Amino acid sequence: MPKRKARSRENTTGVSHDDSHKKKRGLGLGLKFAIPISVVIALLLLALGYSLYGSSREALEAQINTAGLFSAKALAAPDWHNKDNVKRMQDLLTDDVEEVAIYELNGENKYDFVISATGRNELKLRVNEELENVGAVRIRRGTLMNSRDKEIPVRSFWHAIVKPTNRNQTIAAVEVFISEESLEAELDSLLTSIILFSIIGILVGVFVSFAVAKSVTKPLDTLLHDIAIISKGNLSHRSQVNSRDEIGVLAQSIDEMTQGLEEAQDLKADLSDKEHQEQITQEIQEKLCPSTLPQIPNSQVDAVFEAGGDLSSDLFDFIDLPGEKTGLLLLSASGRGVPAAVILAMARSTFRAVAPENSSPAATLKRMNALFSPDLRRGMYVTAIYAVYDHQTHEVKIACAGHKMPTLRWLAESSELMNHHPAGIAMGLDKGPVFDRSLEEEEFILKKDDLLLLSAAGLTQLKLKSGEELGETRFFKATMAVAKSDEIAVASKLAAKIDANLSEEPGEFDITIISLRRTA
Repeated sequence: MPKRKARSRENTTGVSHDDSHKKKRGLGLGLKFAIPISVVIALLLLALGYSLYGSSREALEAQINTAGLFSAKALAAPDWHNKDNVKRMQDLLTDDVEEVAIYELNGENKYDFVISATGRNELKLRVNEELENVGAVRIRRGTLMNSRDKEIPVRSFWHAIVKPTNRNQTIAAVEVFISEESLEAELDSLLTSIILFSIIGILVGVFVSFAVAKSVTKPLDTLLHDIAIISKGNLSHRSQVNSRDEIGVLAQSIDEMTQGLEEAQDLKADLSDKEHQEQITQEIQEKLCPSTLPQIPNSQVDAVFEAGGDLSSDLFDFIDLPGEKTGLLLLSASGRGVPAAVILAMARSTFRAVAPENSSPAATLKRMNALFSPDLRRGMYVTAIYAVYDHQTHEVKIACAGHKMPTLRWLAESSELMNHHPAGIAMGLDKGPVFDRSLEEEEFILKKDDLLLLSAAGLTQLKLKSGEELGETRFFKATMAVAKSDEIAVASKLAAKIDANLSEEPGEFDITIISLRRTA
């Protein structure tokens, strides 16, 4: 019974589970972009307003100090009791200069109120804060009752009046009151303007940033819509985004990916059809191999066929011939896959039709080539080794049509391994004359315990555990070792010996061996 087995190949298939689910959509990208920009704008406007407010306050206070210092120094004259000086005091009164007063130093180191620019008899300053003195001027802040009997915030500038003949002797003092009411009013107005401007700026910033964000994210929204359509299985859909920025590049990439998926889907369908065709071809190929071994008196036939892939490029066959003879055929096709399987089936069918009519192996191969080589496409060919064994005379005749592996013969009497490789080109390379002239035939007698072995060349390319190829030399040595053991099922024993030394990835090469051992 021929042993037909395929070396197992472990296929790990990843199973993906669709764990996707709809998520609630949070803030849009436009808002996510607008909010931080608006916060930054608000902070910048507030910082600018704070700086402007501080600068304005410093400028107004400097202006008050300048006016107060000037007025106090201008009035600090010994002729304070002069009418012209009083008039000068009155001339200094403005919206900001609220009051000017003169005090006279009495003998008890106290200052007595003398006169004011507004003609009041008494001035009472409620001091709230002592400010830093500027030279001989003492500056204070507080509140004062004005001429309209209203208490207002003022800044007081006090300057001593010295005796003309003795500048170290103080005789009086002048005090100028600058109203801070206008200062506070101006600062309040400025603060209101800053706040209003900031609010308007923030609102404008929010609107502008949101508008800009929407314009930026609009193509992205379109892209998300396109992706949603694609995710539902419409792989023919293409993105409507026409921008030339990064989003446009992303849209182009998604279109390319979708096109690739669409092509992959079509390819998957084609591959599924191809796999189905290969499965049918494999079943046909397996059925073409003999289901039983020929029964030859005083001889034992064995065969092994191990496919290196789903479809083999080798095929073997046995046929009973007239005159108590048996034909042993081994074919190898160029290439692999379905084309190789088809031409092997053609060659095998042709062989079955012509072999019974020709007892000569060479004549059979010539007839096969003439019949089916015209139907082969250029570059396609089949090699063959064909042996005819005579049950009575134990004579073996062999012919080779381009087969790379020689026919091996083990001589039990001398423990020698002989090889027979008659000339001949492959079937399909020439339709007649050249092929016929190239073909030769050899013959010999099998003695008791002698061995005849046919094999395909592919097995010599198998990778061993050492990383090297099996090669012809190692194969011949393995054949000798099995032949010496008087093993009857030589093909099976030899294949097991080879398999034991192969690497985990030996390559997609077939092991096809036919053996015939004469037992008596």
